[in-house]
Amino acid sequence: MTDIKAVLKDNDFCLDMTGHAGGTEYCAAISTLLYTLYNRLGELSQEGELKTKDGEAHLCAEVTPASLPAIETILTGFRALSLFYPEHIRFSLQDG
Repeated sequence: MTDIKAVLKDNDFCLDMTGHAGGTEYCAAISTLLYTLYNRLGELSQEGELKTKDGEAHLCAEVTPASLPAIETILTGFRALSLFYPEHIRFSLQDG
């Protein structure tokens, strides 16, 4: 099971992922979304900080009008994965 926890609050965004989804196809989907967001933030000249190690990933970035659509799109992807594969992926979003 991979737990994906996102916090989108004021001008701050953080994403924490822990665990193994239990199949390469699930891990590939999760990793693709993570690295797509990280690369898009870089294209927007956002200073996103990404830390990864086996079974863990942590990404934080400042939320700007330019980065918010990318963040929201990727969060929609994580939410969809958790709905289609609830036995492998759990997603939560704290906003406010």
